[in-house]
Amino acid sequence: MLDKIKIYGKDIEDIELIILCILSSFFLLIYDGKNYSPFACKSQVLYLVAIISIFLLFLKFFVEKSNRLKNTAHIPLFIYAALIIISALFSEYPQVVYKGLPGRLEGVYALLSYITVYFAAYYLIKKEKIYVLIYVLLTFTSIVALIGVLEFYGLNPLDQTYKELRVEHEYKIVIYSTIGNQNFIGSLMCLTLMIGIILFVSSQNKYQKIFFFITSVFLYSGLIVSRTRSAWTGTVLSLVIFLFFLIKKKYIKEVWKKLIFLFMVFFIITFLIAISSEGRIAGKFLAVVRDIKMIEADSKQMDSLGSGRFYIWKNSIPLLTEYFPFGSGPDTFPFVFPSNWEDKMRIFGDPYVIIDKAHNEFLQIGVTTGIPSLLAYLFFIAVIMLKNQIIVFKLDFFSTYDPLILASFIGCIAYLVQSFFNISVVSVAPVYWMILGINQNLVLKYVESSFKETSFS
Repeated sequence: MLDKIKIYGKDIEDIELIILCILSSFFLLIYDGKNYSPFACKSQVLYLVAIISIFLLFLKFFVEKSNRLKNTAHIPLFIYAALIIISALFSEYPQVVYKGLPGRLEGVYALLSYITVYFAAYYLIKKEKIYVLIYVLLTFTSIVALIGVLEFYGLNPLDQTYKELRVEHEYKIVIYSTIGNQNFIGSLMCLTLMIGIILFVSSQNKYQKIFFFITSVFLYSGLIVSRTRSAWTGTVLSLVIFLFFLIKKKYIKEVWKKLIFLFMVFFIITFLIAISSEGRIAGKFLAVVRDIKMIEADSKQMDSLGSGRFYIWKNSIPLLTEYFPFGSGPDTFPFVFPSNWEDKMRIFGDPYVIIDKAHNEFLQIGVTTGIPSLLAYLFFIAVIMLKNQIIVFKLDFFSTYDPLILASFIGCIAYLVQSFFNISVVSVAPVYWMILGINQNLVLKYVESSFKETSFS
């Protein structure tokens, strides 16, 4: 019996690769645009992925009895997971905390599924197969971007009834693609675009260069038409970090032609979209100037800063102390946010608008699952960032797998930067957690390889 399990155990990684490829393809494209809760179908796929992954993780441990999960970063992650469950148990809104709000579905099941995806990508994917996962992810995010571009120019390829209800047939106002909101599309684009850019610049193989260039062009176009300033900011800061790496490691002399070519193409894309967008792109850039002027104005005007984010943050911060230990419960933000119809009318132009998220992922975690859970999540991220920082300047940029470490690291930085102004969402967050898992998978193998080389030298 044990021998059969061991033989079966050799295929566990290949099964999980298929499962995560589904998360990187079918999961991204499936979308019920005729439903008020368009994420419901994605949630079901996410739960199925998580359940299968838990089963495969159990088999892997049973067969190998491995201690590899003893990673310093996982201590705060397990604490974060435990506090999510405790928050739900102590919440005054048990009818919401497990599945989440109908329009968001980020309850306990989704949050724990994200963490499961991380462990699956960390523990169950062979290094040799990670490129397969990246190819699938960039291909299908490019399709998401293409659909967004078509919507931006007035087409509605998905025939989304839900979108018609939201924007009254004015398809040029916002894009939804299969992700559900232009801000969410922006967060997905900035995460995957940085991966595409870095792998394009590092690639030596002609066909890889072509693939990563084409996908980067699609993803950049999707990023621009998303009109999401937080995603633009995350991308720019991540590009600065990437350029710093290239200069520090003196790789810039070898890749400057690729960079100039890519940036020229991006400039042309930006210019063409800007002049054909009836002011929608320029308006977003100018909105930054308007926000700066608001800072100099009185507090009532400042409430509108960042499309009302300042008002939401200002009223969310006191909730951190009010719900300090365990939060109000996962996805219960609208039940505890102290808004009134006059403020909503003045800032959002709609007294009945529902503020269901903090528009800052860290505030959202602190309010809904408590400050201790926020600290656990931040410590988890900090350990991952530190592990990357220790090895990042030792990486060989033109090797096979080292660029993947850098790409996943900087891609996650882009996501984290934009999440300061944006929210976690079921249609994007699993991809972010998967990339985190891939990063730690590769970092561990890099460290193990370096240790073996040191031991034999």
